[in-house]
Amino acid sequence: MSFSYRHEQHQTHRVGFYFLWTTLRARNVLKAEHRNQCRRIIESFCKDNEYEIVELKVNDNSVQLCVQVWPDIAAESIVRQCKRKVSGAFRKKGILKNYPSIFTRSYFVDVDEPSESEIDRFIAKQRR
Repeated sequence: MSFSYRHEQHQTHRVGFYFLWTTLRARNVLKAEHRNQCRRIIESFCKDNEYEIVELKVNDNSVQLCVQVWPDIAAESIVRQCKRKVSGAFRKKGILKNYPSIFTRSYFVDVDEPSESEIDRFIAKQRR
């Protein structure tokens, strides 16, 4: 994962974030059809907001998103809006309606790709 410089009329920047968030208690609830829908929703959200997706992985129990953004965008707002869009779309379609919440409120963010041990540690912590 690497970010390239973006050149605009009055600025040059290379701002990107690596996000990881899990399903509630890191349960394996995102089946294949859910993962595809989740991926499409996140891709659409990023395209609408002009965020460049560097990497996107949707697993059974987590979402990993590496995205390059504008310098005035807060990391917290990106992950909060992504989770809200996916959860809202799933609720409207009646997907996973037996769960009180699809995702936890917590998330992992870094400006560089974290090691596998850091990712595993975060997911293990969410299982509690």
